[in-house]
Amino acid sequence: MLMKTDKFVFALDIGTRTVIGIIAQIEEENLKIVAQSITEHQSRAVFDGQIHDVLKVAQAVKKIKNELEEKIGFSLREVSIAAAGRSLKTISAHYEKEIDEDSEIEPTVCKTLEMEAVKSAYQLLKEEKTAGEEEVYLCVGYTVVNYYLNGYTITNLLGHSGKKIAVDILATFLPNSVVNSLNSVLEKVDLYPISLTLEPIAASRAIVPESFRLLNIALLDIGAGTSDIAIAKDGSIVAYGMVPIAGDEITEALSDLCLADFNTADYIKREIYRGNDISFKDILGNEKTVSCKQLLEELDPFLEEITDKISQEIIRLNGNKRPKSVLCVGGGGQVPKFTEKIAAKLGLSADRVGLKSRNAIPGIITDENELSGPEGVTVVGIAQVAIDNLGQNFITVNINGNEYKLFNSRELTVFDALGRIDYNIGDLVGRTGKDLRFYLNNERQVFFGELSEPAKILINDQQASLKSVLNNGDRIVIQKAIRGLDAEITVDSLMADYSAAACLVNGCEVDLSREISEGDRVEIVTAAKYEEGSMTAVKVKDTLTNFQEAPFSGQAIFEKNITVKINGEEYQLTGRKEYMFIDIFNHIEIEKLRLAGGSKIKLLINGKKAGYTDRVEDGDIIEIEGFIDS
Repeated sequence: MLMKTDKFVFALDIGTRTVIGIIAQIEEENLKIVAQSITEHQSRAVFDGQIHDVLKVAQAVKKIKNELEEKIGFSLREVSIAAAGRSLKTISAHYEKEIDEDSEIEPTVCKTLEMEAVKSAYQLLKEEKTAGEEEVYLCVGYTVVNYYLNGYTITNLLGHSGKKIAVDILATFLPNSVVNSLNSVLEKVDLYPISLTLEPIAASRAIVPESFRLLNIALLDIGAGTSDIAIAKDGSIVAYGMVPIAGDEITEALSDLCLADFNTADYIKREIYRGNDISFKDILGNEKTVSCKQLLEELDPFLEEITDKISQEIIRLNGNKRPKSVLCVGGGGQVPKFTEKIAAKLGLSADRVGLKSRNAIPGIITDENELSGPEGVTVVGIAQVAIDNLGQNFITVNINGNEYKLFNSRELTVFDALGRIDYNIGDLVGRTGKDLRFYLNNERQVFFGELSEPAKILINDQQASLKSVLNNGDRIVIQKAIRGLDAEITVDSLMADYSAAACLVNGCEVDLSREISEGDRVEIVTAAKYEEGSMTAVKVKDTLTNFQEAPFSGQAIFEKNITVKINGEEYQLTGRKEYMFIDIFNHIEIEKLRLAGGSKIKLLINGKKAGYTDRVEDGDIIEIEGFIDS
């Protein structure tokens, strides 16, 4: 049992077919695995590295978490994870800065230099985005290609001094939706990510040590849904990529060949690894036995196609030339002849392409044999990356008294933070109080509700906005917008300026304290007419019928009614002379909506971007994107 005070890391590899978790700790210069667990998804909840069924994946993760907690004797809260390279974008960036040449370069200086380079890469990514592309990308890892000291390449800046330092990095970005699905799974099981990396970065960290990176090597991580690739040469990782085909394509081919369901076909694939004759039941209930040799012959065309696509991507990532060697990890590469076919297509001898097991990772200590094969490599790399960068990829901020860790993937703003903690956007958009409409002496009147008091944002007690950039340790206070008061008026207020004997509301004489309601018909009757028994209403004073528009309760105006479409539904806006975008929130129950985590709110009028104060006209088509039902 592991002592809770011991330094440890919980690493989790959420794959297409399996979820693997390990508890590891540093023991001198080695990584000791003290507990591990593996489970399979009960159904196909993950496709090509993308989570499709959050609840089913969360069930598998919870099972791993519970088993590890039982083994180590205490609860797990923080976890290190990796994302598959689905929809991966890689950006190279250079950043340099001048420093005090009398001071020795410390780790914080190097880390700051690297993070500035990551921000530069993110800016380049934004410039590359095509017109109309709204997907937000997050940096899920980066590697240092070169350091520079006073203009010269250097392996390590630490301990040196100079006037100018610089770095080249290769940053990897994934769509926000991919990262959000991982976070959603973790939230369901009360886990919080403290380290996020890319699966090929993790695998290369484990199996391609720096001493290997002078050689031109391709790292191939073949899972069930994706085949992730990293290219090393000249001492650095220089390229990352992904092919959305892997072990599941082999399983699907076996399903077709054997007329078996997916789970049975997956069992057949694992038996092929062992080289035995295989007995199974097909979808018609027929008991069958086939030889491993026969299946491999029938499977050969499918293996040819899969290995051909993977080899082409390796060559493309390596500058259109073959690497010197390929190191393979992951369960999907264990099918017989897989590595031989990769070698043949790259024009390499068979001994230049090898399947690496966990025992090939330098400095690993473990007493357990389970997960000792190639399927256990990536999760170890996730743990190693976490230990390398622990606390450096996240910033901690305090929002309304609660602390949050945010992945520092780019320049973070208040808006980013609120999106990631699932803050209700309705609290930021104030609503004007309801207007009061009624008839006074047969003339329609409108009394405005009060304007709302806008939300206030403070960072470290200083006024800020949603666009304000956050730094580690910032204290953020969000004061909700305050809804304006509804317009209201009583009978005696209407009669205050008149020598009137009575006020009739909807044909009935009422008490002076009676409040006017929406749609009431009010008549003010003079004392003389009242005494004569006449119910003829006097003219309303000119000062009442000629009010100018003003946003205060108790004032009346001439109004203009317009009809607009909001997200496909027609709404009528009434009671104002002119209308702004923000007025539509009087017609949409915004409290019932929340901003989708991590996505941007987008306001459109007739297909063009709009702001809250833009004018709205009759017939306009209005769209609000980024909201989902809560």
